[in-house]
Order: sequence, then C-alpha cells, then structure tokens
Amino acid sequence: MPHRGTSSSIAPGRPAHGAGSATPGRMERRSILAVAPGRDRARDDRLNRLTTLLEVARMLTAELDLSEIVHQVLIRAIAVIPAADAGTLYLLDPVSGCLVASDSVGFGPSIYKLSLKPGEAAAGRAFISGRGAIYPSPETVQAVVANATPETCHNFRQASPGPRGPKAAMTAPLVFEGTLLGVLVIDAIRTRGNFTAADLSMLEDFAQIASIAIVNARLYGSEQTKRVRLEVLNDEITRQRDELTRRLSALNSMSEIARQGLGLEALSGRLADLTSSRAFILDGLAKARAGDTAPGAKELLKELLESERCAALLRRVGDDHHPHAILEGGRQLVISPIVSGPDLLGYVLIEADEPASPHVNEALAEMAALVASTVFVRERALEDGLVRRRADLLERLLEGDLPKSASSFRALPPPLRLAVGRLRPAEASRPGRPADGNVLREVRAIAEQILGGQAAATVAAIRGEHVVLAWSATQRESRAKSVERLEEIAAAVQGSTGTRVRFALTDIVADPHLVAQVYQEARLASEIRPWTEGAVVDAGGLGAYRLIIGAMSSRQVVEFSRRTLAKAIEHDRKRNGCLIDTLRTYLEKGSSLSLAAQALGVHVHTVQYRLGKIEELTRLSHHNPEDRLTLELALRIVDLSSAGGPHPA
Repeated sequence: MPHRGTSSSIAPGRPAHGAGSATPGRMERRSILAVAPGRDRARDDRLNRLTTLLEVARMLTAELDLSEIVHQVLIRAIAVIPAADAGTLYLLDPVSGCLVASDSVGFGPSIYKLSLKPGEAAAGRAFISGRGAIYPSPETVQAVVANATPETCHNFRQASPGPRGPKAAMTAPLVFEGTLLGVLVIDAIRTRGNFTAADLSMLEDFAQIASIAIVNARLYGSEQTKRVRLEVLNDEITRQRDELTRRLSALNSMSEIARQGLGLEALSGRLADLTSSRAFILDGLAKARAGDTAPGAKELLKELLESERCAALLRRVGDDHHPHAILEGGRQLVISPIVSGPDLLGYVLIEADEPASPHVNEALAEMAALVASTVFVRERALEDGLVRRRADLLERLLEGDLPKSASSFRALPPPLRLAVGRLRPAEASRPGRPADGNVLREVRAIAEQILGGQAAATVAAIRGEHVVLAWSATQRESRAKSVERLEEIAAAVQGSTGTRVRFALTDIVADPHLVAQVYQEARLASEIRPWTEGAVVDAGGLGAYRLIIGAMSSRQVVEFSRRTLAKAIEHDRKRNGCLIDTLRTYLEKGSSLSLAAQALGVHVHTVQYRLGKIEELTRLSHHNPEDRLTLELALRIVDLSSAGGPHPA
C-alpha cells in the first residue's frame, strides 16, 4: 500500500529538499565568494601604496638634490592619492621662523610668495600640532585659512587655479627625530573625491620619508660646502706659502747685495731680474742713479717720470715717505722711498708688465730701498768726512767765532772769497715757500763739482735757506772768473731742478774777522736785489746798508735801536697794529705820504695818523730830518737783527 504521509507532506509546487533547495553550508560559501573581490582590492591598494613608498624611499635615498627631492615628493604623493591633484611643500626658514613655500604643483607662481607663521592656515596648524589633518570640504578649508593674514589670502587666491579654491585639503608635518622641518599639504582642486584616513596615513609616510631625505640632502650639502671651503683654504694656504717662499728667496738675494757692498748698479740689476721688470734707483730729485742701461732706456725713464700717474705717485711718496703702488692696464708701478730718519734721500722705482706677484714686487722694492739707504748714507758720510773740517771752519767764521790756533786755517786758508746763493722755486704762486732740502743739497753738490776743479780749497755749506760757497783766493784772482763759475753753477742747477739760484759775490776777504760781516752783506744783497738782474750780483754795492751791518756788531747800537722803537713795537703787538709797517713803507717811498698810502691801500690821513702816533710813542718827528734819520737807522738795524744777522758778542 502506498505511503500517504510522504506524499501529503510535500507542498505543491515547492521543490523537495534534495531537489534544488539551498542548504546552510552552500549559502555560507556563496557569501564568502561574494566578499572576496573587495578584500582583494583593498589588499591590492595597500600593496600598491607600500610599493610606491618603497620606490619613493629608494629614489629619495639615492637623490641628494634638495629641490629635486621636494619636487618628487609632491609628484608621487599626488599620483598615489586618488583625490589629490595639487600640493605644496613648506620648509621652515630658520632666520624668520616662518614656513616658506619651497615647491608646488597645481598652483600659480604667487604661491612662492607665501610665508606662514606657525599656527597660520592649515600648514601653520600642522606645524604647531605636529600632526596631520584632513579638511574634507570647502567650508573646512575656508575655516582653517580664516586666521591667515590678508597678504597670505591674496597670494593664495592669486595662485589658485579655480575661483573658489581647493575643495578639500590634507596636511602632514615633516618631522625628523623630534625636529619639525616643514609641512606637506595636498589639495583637491578639480577632483570631487574625498581624502580618507588611509590617504592621510600614506601622506604621513611620505612626509617621514621626505624628512629623512631632506636631512640627508642638507647634510650632504653641508659636507660639500665644507669640502669646497677646505679646498679653497688649502689652495690659498699653498699660494701664500709659495709666495712667501719666493719672497724670502728674493729678499735673501737682495740682502746678499748689501752684505757684499756691490753698489747701486748691482742692486738695480738684481732687482730687475727678481721682478722681471724695469728697475731704477733715483736720488732725492728723481734723477737716475742706477738702472737699465739699454739703448733708449733714458728716454723711456724720462717719459715715465713725466707721466701723470708716475708724477702723482712720486708726490704721494714724497709727502708721507711710505711706499705706494698702482696697477693699471696690467702694468704695475711701485715706488718706495729711500729714507734716513726724516730725510728723503731717493726712490726705488719698479715698472712691471703683467706682474706675477704684485706683493712680492712691493716687498722687494722696500728691501731695495733699505739697501740703497745704506749706500746713500755711506756716500754722504764719506762726503761729509772729506769736507767736515772745512765746513766746521766756515761755520765758525760765519758766526764770528775765530779759531785761536793758526793751524785751524789750514783746511781753508785765507784770503777768502764768498758767494751766498738764494733759491727761487719754480712755483711763483708761492713766494713764501721754504727752500727744498733736496734742491739745496743739489746746489751744493753741483757747486762742489764745478768749484772742485780749481786748485784752491773749496767748501759749500747749507745755512738756513741759503747755500754759502767759500774758497781760498789769491789777490790776483779775477772777479770775472768767479762770476763765470757761479753762472755755470746757476745754469746747471736750473737745468737739473728747474729752480733759479742767484749768488751774491763778495770781494776778497783777507782778514778772517770780517768774514761774518761780509757774509751778512752778501746774504742781504741776495735778498734785496731784484730777480731781474743776472745770476750773480755784487755784494759790495749795498751803500749805507754796509754801515748798518757794521753797526750791528755793537751791542749798544742794537739795544739803542730797539729801545727807540720799543713802544711802537709793543703797541703793534698788543693791538695787532701796523705802525712799524707804515713807518717802513713811508721811508721806502722816499717819505712820500701819498705813495705810502697807495702802497698800503689806505687814505693819506690814515698814514698821517699812524706817523703821529709813532711820534707820540718815540718822541721823534718824521718832519725833523735828524729824527727821521734816527728812526730809519733804528728800524733797519732792528729788522736786520731780527732777520738772523750777527748778534753782538
């Protein structure tokens, strides 16, 4: 019999359990198969990100250019984060303490004007907090930049490609061993995607890798800078060592000249060889004493000395007695003074074309000047030794101090003839300019050279601003011969120095007691005679002045003359007056009131008033011929005694 329960328990149209119904095990396997593709995608994304991080780490570790590292970090971060299409990397400026845009992708050039203070905008907040953040919407982006300065907002709007700015942003600080280096900011400007926590994690990983690469690049750059600096220092030390070696070798060679006493010619030749230049040794008047002897060398030296650059350098050296050098057009000119105490004896001159070591040339010029000074001083000592006794005797005679021993006159036996020379510098615009010591020495040297040819004893001395010549003469010696020699000396001096010299020639002096008075007559003649006369004037043509000079040898006459004018002189001193000058001008103008007023540039009444004041002070009237003569003689004697005449013993 059929079994009923079985057939009745099966609902119509519903399949049996074994005929297509899903068992619990099958349903579980189906759900697992449905979820597996999603897990694979997440795993693949993480794998891709890790692979990207490894590639970036490998690339950044191998790269040592800081700018390239920053740029690659931005490009890779934008590439691996789907929603990102722009970004900026800010680095801390240690000077200002602000975050400065170092590189950017997706923004205009105005982005590089940004300088954010810590806490300002999204990058500043990340720098302060030390943590990254996501700003998922335009509103959150606007809110985070609300505390930015107007200038920052303006520059950011100028740099943004869209009118509304980023739709989302994400930040990650750059940290290395607790030190904040900067901030990495990623933006979504054109895309509509959102940044996720995984994106932030990826960005922070990028920032960590970038921090290591930036520190590595900076260390490498610092080491490179130190290495270059050390190389430069080493090269400089080597250069200075080589230059010092050359200088010591050259100075040793120069000192050998001094030890052997080879003279100025050998010195200039050695200097020219060591400096590979033209070297000259000049005296105090810039005349060549030693140097290049090749044909045409004198003309070249003359042209060089007349050039403006050389003349200016000579003036500087002559003023401060220090070496000077100029380098112009690849040519070096060095001038070093040859000095002995305060006296300028000469110059060492070097002209070098393209000098290999200018400082060595300057040092050698100074060394040569030192060696040359010993030669000049030795020459002067020998010269002074030969004429010292004659010069001492002449000085004593000029001072009125006669030796008691007749043997003292052997160096310069009487009778004597004297000539007193006075200089007139070429600079006519400076009549009060003192005579140059070098010119005076040149006059003495020329005079000794010309007068030295005669058999008689001769001496030349410098006395103040005059050159005094004296020589033993005979009664038969013609005056014309002496005038001829003095004119020859004057012409040689003018040709050598450009300075005029005029001599006052005395008569033959047989009595040594009269030398002092005759010298004063000649000195006065050289001063009062006009320069329109010849180079030699007669010291005997002084007329009454000779009587005045003779009277000056008496103490009583000089004291009487000073007492006569004492009150007038004291009046001028206290009131800065000009009574004495008025009297002098009045007498020089032949006692003419109008001519004296014209010469003084005052009214006639002023002259009359001053003369009246003199009469009041001296009790001597210029209207009385005897009083006027007394005033004139007293004035002349006082003037001469004040000008350095022989004072009474």
